[in-house]
Amino acid sequence: MAQGKARTGKYCDRRTDKDRAERFTCAVCLQARPPARLGDVIHGKPVCIRCLFVYHRLRSLLLDVVNEVEREVYSQIDALTAKRGGNIAQTLIERWIP
Repeated sequence: MAQGKARTGKYCDRRTDKDRAERFTCAVCLQARPPARLGDVIHGKPVCIRCLFVYHRLRSLLLDVVNEVEREVYSQIDALTAKRGGNIAQTLIERWIP
C-alpha cells in the first residue's frame, strides 16, 4: 500500500478550516458549496459556481432565441413592406389597425 493519507474525495484533504467556514447553502440547488465569487448573485441571492454557470448558459440560449424571433419578425415586416411598395409605418397601420 502506498504511503500517505487515504483520500476519500477529489479535494477532501486539501480543504482548510477557512474553506469549510466559507461554505454556505446555495440559493438555487440548496447544496453546501463555496460561493462562486463575491458579488455573484441571482436575483439578490448568492449562488455556487455550478448554478451560476447554468444560469448564464440558459440566459444566453434564451437571448439567442429572442434574437432569432426578432430577426424573423423584421424579415416578415420587410417582406410586407416590399410587396406593397410603401413605408413600414403605413404597412403596419394597414395590417394591424382595422
